[in-house]
Amino acid sequence: MEKKLLVQIIESFYLNGLSSQVKFKVKNNQVYIKFATDNKDCIGEVKAPITLEDCEIGIFNISQLLKLLNITNEYIELKLEKQGNHFLKLHISDNQFDLSYNLSDLGLIQEPGVVPNLPPHDLEFDINFDFTQKYIKAHNALDKPPRFEISITTDFQKEKVINFMIGEKSTYSNKVNFTESGTIIKDIKPIAFNAVNFREIVSVSKNAIGKAYLYQDGLLRIKLKENEVETEYFLVAFYEQ
Repeated sequence: MEKKLLVQIIESFYLNGLSSQVKFKVKNNQVYIKFATDNKDCIGEVKAPITLEDCEIGIFNISQLLKLLNITNEYIELKLEKQGNHFLKLHISDNQFDLSYNLSDLGLIQEPGVVPNLPPHDLEFDINFDFTQKYIKAHNALDKPPRFEISITTDFQKEKVINFMIGEKSTYSNKVNFTESGTIIKDIKPIAFNAVNFREIVSVSKNAIGKAYLYQDGLLRIKLKENEVETEYFLVAFYEQ
């Protein structure tokens, strides 16, 4: 299989270190990965094609797996080593290297939380390359802002638009605002989310196309698709001190 596809799959849940352990469930050359960030404020699922036998395997040291993949060439072959019914190692090979990655005991990896049945969402907006670039630029302009806020405002034509404010809540803090059109089903109060989580989600999927759905109760659902990789994220509202 192509290395870049496997790397894309991993980066979609790893989120630059925010998630450190997952289970790969493979069925009919399709992998399903449910995950949660280590601080439990974001959960999600990745679906993508993979050339691997049916299995359920534990990936604990994700950064090490990415380092191993980094030295391989464009095309790789994946094979599993097992003893009885237990998978022990993932072997990765190309035309130069044969690599072995130790798999984790499945019992050591916690299952992510389950999202309850959701009511209808209150607003939605598109996520695409232009939106991603705008958000990343706004986030980079500030010194590691912990939060961003979604609210409703009006533009110069008095039409309702969605406002994104990145920065601390304090009146005296530096902030960046920008607006986007979207579908506003119901007026909402401003809701804040973890700015770093959202940055990593859009950063690893710069060329993805998708939508985000906001719920007044404090949940942001993000659905993205890039190439053959489909991802879904659920962000819970940012805890305000």
